[in-house]
Amino acid sequence: MKKAFRARAIDPILQNVYNVSPVIGPASAVFEIEEAGKVRDEKWTDDVQPPECLGRFAVFDSKCARVYVSESNELTFVPYGFDIINNLGTLNR
Repeated sequence: MKKAFRARAIDPILQNVYNVSPVIGPASAVFEIEEAGKVRDEKWTDDVQPPECLGRFAVFDSKCARVYVSESNELTFVPYGFDIINNLGTLNR
């Protein structure tokens, strides 16, 4: 999901260790999207430009948080509680 939704910190996709034979080809997924009361499928394939609508979702985990904190990033969406970091710079010493 992190690759499909364009997260800032992306881990490599690992194959299923329980599969006896390795899967050939890129990882892929089909996301069921409901928008304005209509349901549709959006196909995602690794290393192919993802559908534009998947960019509206956000994945936020500890690795993504480190990227936001350690790099110069302009935040357009701030998860609940994350705004404390922006406010730290305004504290008087």
